[in-house]
Amino acid sequence: MSRFAKASLPLLEITELLQKGLPKEPFNATLRDFIEWNNLTNLRSHNFFTKKSAAQINEVNRLQPVLSHCFARWLHVEYKLNYYPYYDLNVVCLYTDLNAGIENAKHVVNYFKKFVTDDVYDRLNYYLVPLYDTKIDAMTKSTNDPKIRIMKEGILSNHMNYQIEDPVFVTMINDVVKFLPCDLVQYDPQLEKWLQAYIEYDPEKGFMKQDFQEMDYWCHMTANLLKLDKDYKGHELYITTRLVHLFAQLHRTIPEHKLFIIDNPQRWSPNIATIIKLMMGWENYPITQANISSHLYQPWTKENLLHRDNSTFITDFQQVKKLYTEITEGTKTLESEDLHDFANEWMDYGESQELLDGDPSNSINIARQYLHDSTLAVIRG
Repeated sequence: MSRFAKASLPLLEITELLQKGLPKEPFNATLRDFIEWNNLTNLRSHNFFTKKSAAQINEVNRLQPVLSHCFARWLHVEYKLNYYPYYDLNVVCLYTDLNAGIENAKHVVNYFKKFVTDDVYDRLNYYLVPLYDTKIDAMTKSTNDPKIRIMKEGILSNHMNYQIEDPVFVTMINDVVKFLPCDLVQYDPQLEKWLQAYIEYDPEKGFMKQDFQEMDYWCHMTANLLKLDKDYKGHELYITTRLVHLFAQLHRTIPEHKLFIIDNPQRWSPNIATIIKLMMGWENYPITQANISSHLYQPWTKENLLHRDNSTFITDFQQVKKLYTEITEGTKTLESEDLHDFANEWMDYGESQELLDGDPSNSINIARQYLHDSTLAVIRG
């Protein structure tokens, strides 16, 4: 347990911060939970109350509708090969950007309605699921499509409402993985162990101090999976705690799931010395790239509210695949590829043009150019 838990300031976790909001008095939290609360609060505000700037637009929006058509074709083939006719086609889209999630869902459902047989279309169920319980009334965001359902209960909100035994395709389309917070950890040579970053924060004055203390459950689990104690003493780094938590929750509550993730991968060009070490069996440790918002530690005031940026974490997809395989106890594996390669394999220009009534606005060619230039990548099971 952290030393902060025994201090005069209360130790708040992410679920409490989301449910009750920011307290008026100073408090303690893991740096991970505070970053996550800041990100989710910003994302919800931008989704429902303010117009997004160009920098805040989900890159996937520029790739529509072609990208959703590619995904729909892949989904149809995977379903027919693996589950039809014994199970329904269940899709759970995890989101932080509900507007983008609805748009993606509509494109996929429209594709199935137009090009897939009625018996498969009738089996399609598309669920939009937040990471945590949301207070936004789903009825305020009606899709006008009975195939698409907007859920209030979050996949990470410590309840088992999503206990599903049937096969499910779980998607995260460029607005989840990079916003999942990491823990900042540091090796203490005197204690000979890794410690986790906690902060003290005053809503009126802003950041008070940061300290490294005993790890909580999910941070400790992630450190063990990454084998930090074995190879990486002496470093301070960010580790993918909430992603591990999410994978573990999916494995526990939706064991027969197949993942489909689009996000920004960490790209690196090893030098010659590193390549030689890798050829000799040396295991390179991919460091998660943390882009911490400059507004994170500022006071939470009305003046600052509309100008706060999100913190993002760019992960190494090879590390993501290894963690997923370990968490699922070797029962599942993932493969990755650049998004433009996936799109080239699954694109059908004629079908997309037909869906858009001939595409008078030339949106298909515009999206295809964005796809060709995109730096996004796909992870799928």
